[in-house]
Amino acid sequence: AEAVPEKISTLVYVAAYLPKDGQSMQDLAMTDHHNGFKPDTFQVAADYSQATSNPRDAAAIFANDADATLAADIAGARVPEPLQPITTPVTLTGRFDGLRKAYVVTLQDMSVSTPFQLTMLGRGMVDEAIPFDSGHSPQRTRPAELAAAPIRAATLELE
Repeated sequence: AEAVPEKISTLVYVAAYLPKDGQSMQDLAMTDHHNGFKPDTFQVAADYSQATSNPRDAAAIFANDADATLAADIAGARVPEPLQPITTPVTLTGRFDGLRKAYVVTLQDMSVSTPFQLTMLGRGMVDEAIPFDSGHSPQRTRPAELAAAPIRAATLELE
């Protein structure tokens, strides 16, 4: 969105962090006091290059609304995350400020908690909030309904 705002009609966030200029994902995650993370949920590599989810927590945090089979699949698909993108502050120039923005609020989320999502939304960075009854992985647990949410947001723009 920052690079090509002219190619985007509606930017849709799903259970996402909404950083301000100069904030990192880690900055935001550390202030979310309602998520399901425990002190050892992430196992950090000795060289601090990546982190891996503790298998004990992965299903409960990333697939808490899934049936047991799907939760195990989602948890098993977790891969090590590089830490540099998580710890690097974003640079926002304002290029996409004029874009219409919608946010899908995941109401059962244990990763980016619902209360924290609502706190970020309170900063006025999006035009519309779309409540969605799911955990953090609606693209896996409710893909058809999730696909309809951006369509709804774009349609409302045209009305």
